Amino acid sequence: MHSTVDLIFSCLLLGGIYGMGAMGMALIFGVMRVLNLAHGAFMVLGGALACGLAGSRGIGLFLAGPALLLVSIALGALLWQWGLSSADVAYEEDPQEEESVTTSLLVTLGVTLVVEDVVNRWGPAGSFALSLPPSTVALFGVSFSTYKLVLFGLVVTGFLGFTMLLFKTDFGYMVRASIQDRKGAILAGVPIGRISLAVFSLGSGVAALAGALYAGVYPMTAHDGIPLSLKALFVVILGGMGSLSFVLPAAIFLGSLEVLAGFWGNAEMQAIIPYTGLALLLIMSPGGLAAVGREFKKEIVPRGGAETQ
Repeated sequence: MHSTVDLIFSCLLLGGIYGMGAMGMALIFGVMRVLNLAHGAFMVLGGALACGLAGSRGIGLFLAGPALLLVSIALGALLWQWGLSSADVAYEEDPQEEESVTTSLLVTLGVTLVVEDVVNRWGPAGSFALSLPPSTVALFGVSFSTYKLVLFGLVVTGFLGFTMLLFKTDFGYMVRASIQDRKGAILAGVPIGRISLAVFSLGSGVAALAGALYAGVYPMTAHDGIPLSLKALFVVILGGMGSLSFVLPAAIFLGSLEVLAGFWGNAEMQAIIPYTGLALLLIMSPGGLAAVGREFKKEIVPRGGAETQ
């Protein structure tokens, strides 16, 4: 019983962390149509900064979080302003223009290599992880790691904050309008340049926070940028490109596959099985979970209407 509950909790925690990182990538792609390969690099940077601040500086995770959030938002704003704003303009002028895709790939890949080198030179040596005291708390007769519960609470709080921002603020309305119909949003008066800047900065900050939380669960290295970017990309694809509603279920699916593969197998299976599962699911439903949801609604809604009549 204890191992089963702990396994489910681990699946939800890792899936939630992946979901936080992927939500930022989904927003950036939805608004700007930019494939951000530097997303994983921001996660690595967030993990390295959290370990450096919480470790050598003696600063707690709660104090390190706001600091690395501000730093990563500022770095994201600089990256967009100096490296990706031209790609955004090129896409706005012609959505079929290959220049925007090429520029975004080259710039973000270059940033990933720079972050990797910076963390290698001045960051924690080798692999790094947050040192969490081994304290436990009993809930419903099951012992949980106190700090993993705190991490899980931070993930839930982050998603609730994201939801409130996107659905309860004017900024969120403009972001969702830009995702659904960029040209229509521009015609309606949405300042797409400022929205793109804000979304890219926010997405970078959320990625760094997700990286800090990831470092509390698994060790990280400076070379994890590309693998984490690929995981975030797979979650976005599985959830449905441009769909925000299915990012979290897709992330929990990926996190669960990874945790279960590690529990029942070895490190090699943990690296292979999640991608195999994602590939099989996408073969069955190329549109991702969003397409499955739309088909489900088509099946259910007419029946409900017929019964009501």
